[in-house]
Amino acid sequence: MLFASSALLRSPTPLMSQKPPVAATEPAPAPARPRTLDTNAVKFFGLLKKDDFREQLCYYQSGVGTYLKPSMVSPIFEWCAKVLDEAFAIFLNDHVMDGYRFLMENYHAGDKICLFGFSRGAYTARAVAGMLHKVGLLPRDNQQQVPLAFKMYQNTSASGLKMAAGYKQTFCQNVQVDFMGCWDTVDSVGVMMGRTLPFTATGAGIKTFRHAVALDERRVRFMPYLCEPKDGLSTDVLEVWFAGTHGDVGGGAVANGVARSLSDITLRWMVRQVFASPCDILFDDGALTRAGIRDSAAGSPVKDTDASHSVNGVDALQPLHDELAGFSTWEPLELFPLSWSVQDTSGMWHRKFGFHLGKGRKVVDPQPKFHITVKERMKDTTLNYQPKAQYTPGTEVYVE
Repeated sequence: MLFASSALLRSPTPLMSQKPPVAATEPAPAPARPRTLDTNAVKFFGLLKKDDFREQLCYYQSGVGTYLKPSMVSPIFEWCAKVLDEAFAIFLNDHVMDGYRFLMENYHAGDKICLFGFSRGAYTARAVAGMLHKVGLLPRDNQQQVPLAFKMYQNTSASGLKMAAGYKQTFCQNVQVDFMGCWDTVDSVGVMMGRTLPFTATGAGIKTFRHAVALDERRVRFMPYLCEPKDGLSTDVLEVWFAGTHGDVGGGAVANGVARSLSDITLRWMVRQVFASPCDILFDDGALTRAGIRDSAAGSPVKDTDASHSVNGVDALQPLHDELAGFSTWEPLELFPLSWSVQDTSGMWHRKFGFHLGKGRKVVDPQPKFHITVKERMKDTTLNYQPKAQYTPGTEVYVE
């Protein structure tokens, strides 16, 4: 399933039982940016095999700030609803329940559920996974039960946890998310007023979690929402930091058709992570070729080659798009006292209040994983690049 839009994939097993859905999500773009720029959620969706729903079922949902209920027909009301959704995430519940409904109506035993998303869409995808973990997946055609299931998901009290467990056992089936792929999840689902939902940070109920995070994003309302697995969970978690801002990592910072960009690095990285996992997502070979992502023999992983290293090296030197450089509609938020969330080295979240003033993100991992292209960008003497994020140089570990 893809959220930012969201997409769900279902592939059949050799016995023709259906494989799960996959989803992806993308964020609401910066106010001044036209919503015609493709993010990596859109590009990833374009790489999927979609010609046989018996093999794989794909679903895409517009993200926070782009969602409208069918009854909203007035252009003025439509515009107001979009602005309010982006600022306060008033439709976040609807985003999550719509993704859940798609899974409810299409899931078959043996399916593999895969979710993807960018920015606030990534948060939505993680919330769907959290809801599946806490209350399970209702059988098909139980539309009227979905709002109740969501209320139980939201309830974090001790009695609420007990009720959710009983509801899951009585009415739902236990399912897991096979793959969660996120591009720069942010913690403020509403720009002006954040929203939080349970089980979005722990990785509970997810087998493989992959997260591409931006080293150079500085906006107060775009703090990274990292995964902190709890003891006893078997989730395979990999979070890698990449050079660039929010849009450079998740896409949408450059015009469609631009041949080289920083976001292409994270798109290729995510595809390779999918191939290296047992989630069995099916890609369109022609689309992979057109995107410059070469897949070897049928069904084999996409591996790094000399050619791919060369392409990554070129993309690593492409322009970085800082939304706070020069005049920006985001700048006033840096100059007013606001509250925001910060994460400590133990994974605990705390609220801070004050003037953010465009400070870089704080990297709390004592040995953060940086993509190898960060080093390539830093070595270029013409760029003189140093990550904006706050970390201790020398502690980073470079990965591919």
